[in-house]
Amino acid sequence: MAILILGFCTISAGAWDDDNPWRNSLWSGTGNASGLSFKPVNKYHRLKLGGVYEQGAFNLIQEGTGFKGVDFTAEGTANIKKVFLWGRFDFSNTFRDGANYNVMLFNPRPEMPFYVADVNSSNWRYQTYNLAAKAAFPLGEAFALGIDAGYDCGFGAKQVDPRTATYIRNIHVGPSFTFKWKEKNILGVNIAYTNNFERSTPTLSNINIQQTVALMRGLGNCSASTVGGGTIRAYLYKEHCVEGGLQYNYTTSDIDLLAGVKYIWERCDVIHDPTKQEPMGRTITSRIKANFGLRAAKHWADVNLAYNHTNGIEHVKIYDTSPGVNGYVIQASNVMSTYDIIRADAEYRFMPRGKEGPWAFGVNAKYYLESDEYVAPQSTLNGSFVRGGLCADRKIDIGKTMLEIYLEAGFRAGLAGEYIFTSTITSPKLQAIKDDFYPSIAAYYKAHAADVSLRLAYDIPIKKSSIRIIASGAFAKPINISGNRFGVHLGVEYRF
Repeated sequence: MAILILGFCTISAGAWDDDNPWRNSLWSGTGNASGLSFKPVNKYHRLKLGGVYEQGAFNLIQEGTGFKGVDFTAEGTANIKKVFLWGRFDFSNTFRDGANYNVMLFNPRPEMPFYVADVNSSNWRYQTYNLAAKAAFPLGEAFALGIDAGYDCGFGAKQVDPRTATYIRNIHVGPSFTFKWKEKNILGVNIAYTNNFERSTPTLSNINIQQTVALMRGLGNCSASTVGGGTIRAYLYKEHCVEGGLQYNYTTSDIDLLAGVKYIWERCDVIHDPTKQEPMGRTITSRIKANFGLRAAKHWADVNLAYNHTNGIEHVKIYDTSPGVNGYVIQASNVMSTYDIIRADAEYRFMPRGKEGPWAFGVNAKYYLESDEYVAPQSTLNGSFVRGGLCADRKIDIGKTMLEIYLEAGFRAGLAGEYIFTSTITSPKLQAIKDDFYPSIAAYYKAHAADVSLRLAYDIPIKKSSIRIIASGAFAKPINISGNRFGVHLGVEYRF
């Protein structure tokens, strides 16, 4: 599970990259490395350095009003006899401006109800390091084994009191197996285990002023506390994930089809104070994902579906001072909140003269639905939207160099956005959680918005290698709420 600091959260993700063999491989995103033994990616190596800048209020409020940073990527493939290898390293140093309602979490997400929030807008600073590798080992003509491994770590720091220093670490390993028969059919199966850990420690720059915070339990239900005087210590997030997947690939001389499905089970325990080990809550998440991909001479298509269900479990606990115990004892655990998310993405690309031709045209669509509920006192958050886009890509030869122009325009229709809160927040300093935080999320989901993006890529060949210079920009403007979002990205890539 890679660490992600989201950029262009509201705006369209951007252009195709025909010259990136890994991104366009059907097997690369399945989690099954062994399939690459039968469908190896063309040999490539690349180094990329880039920078991004975003600004605008049309975004989820915890993600802030601004985002900027630099990133570096080294990626490539190799073959050792018949063994196929792929590896990637990513580094990023980023800044998020104007983020709200988050003291603890490195990367806030809807399905994590247990964290500490405040009402002070703050900037955040992040550094991330991501390592990933895959290996495919053929066993004769019909069988192959594979291994998928990853190690990610990151550091985050909130810049305004109550400040936070947070550290996150993820370790992933996944073996896989594929079987090929009658030349045209490949069946794959994979399993994986991921261990995620996060430690967040709050601090104060001005120790003379204690900061009021909310201990969140879900959908605005919370209790007031303070940072300062040792009241709140470090939070630990310990997560275990297991997954299993199945893939089927059908290939002829004209088409390449792949369909896959996977199930992921996750358990995350949230603990306050590493010394006393106070259990703050637990989440149990089930994820079902399905994907379909088509590659043909003039037609490419991709469809991805995902459903997530999370139970937020709260504990009834006491501190037992009995000899031999001297710690927290859980007396009962109850599911107090649920979080359901559905995502669907589809893209179709038509290339009149094939992949190497000068023109390509496409359509894409995205659907998102979130339905959250806190049991008692009942509170709900419901939101959904759908987005559609049209895009075109033009390659222009300029002597020995090439300029690629990608243009996309889209429209997002907000289908639903409603927040109902039936409880009370006793602290006057935390009323914005129910009056601003969750209502802003509902308004974001319900917003209609138009967006446009442009990407220019200029390729300069140098003997057997090349340099690609990339410049892109995107702009999104909502119709029924205020604000906008724009961003630019500059990068240079060396391919060899």
